Amino acid sequence: MLDQPKVMKELQESAEQLFMDLSSEFKLAHTVWNSIADDPLFAETIAASRSPWLIPTWTGLLGTTDTITPTKVEYTVFSVDGSQIYPDRHQGTSCCLINIGSIALSYGTKTYISLNSTPSIYIPNKHSESENPVELVNCRRLELELHEGVIQAQELLQKLPETRVIGMFDGSLIFWHLEGKEEAIQEEFIAKYIQSLHQLYTLNVPCIGYISLPHSKELVNLIRMKLADFDPNINKEYKKIEHLLDTHIASFFLEPFMRTTFFASNSHIIEYYPNHLKPHFFYLNLGQEIVRIELPAWITQNATLVNFICQTLIDQSKKGHGYPVCLAEAHEQAVVKGSDRDFFYHIIQKIGLEHKQRLYFSQKSLKKRCIGI
Repeated sequence: MLDQPKVMKELQESAEQLFMDLSSEFKLAHTVWNSIADDPLFAETIAASRSPWLIPTWTGLLGTTDTITPTKVEYTVFSVDGSQIYPDRHQGTSCCLINIGSIALSYGTKTYISLNSTPSIYIPNKHSESENPVELVNCRRLELELHEGVIQAQELLQKLPETRVIGMFDGSLIFWHLEGKEEAIQEEFIAKYIQSLHQLYTLNVPCIGYISLPHSKELVNLIRMKLADFDPNINKEYKKIEHLLDTHIASFFLEPFMRTTFFASNSHIIEYYPNHLKPHFFYLNLGQEIVRIELPAWITQNATLVNFICQTLIDQSKKGHGYPVCLAEAHEQAVVKGSDRDFFYHIIQKIGLEHKQRLYFSQKSLKKRCIGI
């Protein structure tokens, strides 16, 4: 049982850490950003330096922005999200469930709505004793999400050939979770991820990764390098802005319905992507939130398409009161509740008995089902 008075006391004592005064960091970062945003030589200088942090690349001036005019556009959007029941050693089985939810919405002269939920059983292969099965489930879930995205795109192009189709995924298109993984894990999943992204490319269906409340620090790292005079091993001035995020920096110059220039990520995992699929990103002010949008390189080369994507994002955000309707509804289709989890393990146990096998639950699991005094 939670001791609420003790919680209140602990929170009061931690108030200064919870609600830090970042005004001095904001002021310093804003000043430095203004000095580098319009510097035509800054990209060249940063490229020639050695940074211990992830540094993006870009073309043109760092502070370039583009204003998006909100307007009514006809489009069809699909979104895919996933949820799961992770392997639980207390339940006596390594079997898990991945549920992929999807939605398609059409706006314009034709109205079209499609909702779908597809469960999939997954038993992680034991690549090594050190590999966390939870991570394998996460890898598999993303594989299924991207594959479902291809299926959605193909169906929509057949059913609604005259509308423009766009796909939205919740989260990053950069496969961060594969960094540091064993080679067998990377080879098993990266090829499938890339294949799905390439299929969307051949269908000419743009897809984006939508990141709400991003914690990225790639723009912050540019300011850090400037503060350190491009040598952070000697100059520690960069520590003065340790608590800022990219969205803080973007708030200095992005008005509602404006976006930044395109940035290319330089994560090591990007080396696996072919050039036309390498992820780029930009920050977009949707009015209620500044979000990070990731998209394959081929889309960035089409200014009209990028503008259409931004208009779609603004429209979806307005319809969803700050968060895209399609992403919220895809999540609702994917979510696995506690009762679903109980059903899942009940059916596994039932099938086991039919095969004259039984699950051996841990005493901890059994105790949770019936607490006695």
